[in-house]
Amino acid sequence: MVSVLLLSLLVHAFNYVSSKNHVQTREQIQYVMLRDGISKQAEQIGESSTEPIQNQTDRSVRQVDINTASKEELMTVPSIGPVLAERIVAYREKHGDFKAIDEMINVKGIGRVTLIKIKTYLKISNQKNS
Repeated sequence: MVSVLLLSLLVHAFNYVSSKNHVQTREQIQYVMLRDGISKQAEQIGESSTEPIQNQTDRSVRQVDINTASKEELMTVPSIGPVLAERIVAYREKHGDFKAIDEMINVKGIGRVTLIKIKTYLKISNQKNS
């Protein structure tokens, strides 16, 4: 029953997103769904099956390494402006390299929703010695 409701919600969400926002790519659809809270509604049904979609990496998405990126590179990620980019760099300098992308939740200004939005655009490569 829950799976049928979730599938119905996702089909409706896809149709809504693509008709209202004239989006084409999976990233654009994902962003609009997150912006409009549609994936949050799917989680409230009782399944977090949106996670595999968010963890998939499309080759057209340029990922930024959060342990080596400059302020300017971080600002290429949607939802990261100059203030947030500076906070990420300052956090990294104070606490050392990020061990996981989810650790960014500790940076002031990055909450759960923001982290979900930007996760696709972030990566952690081989860590340097700190």
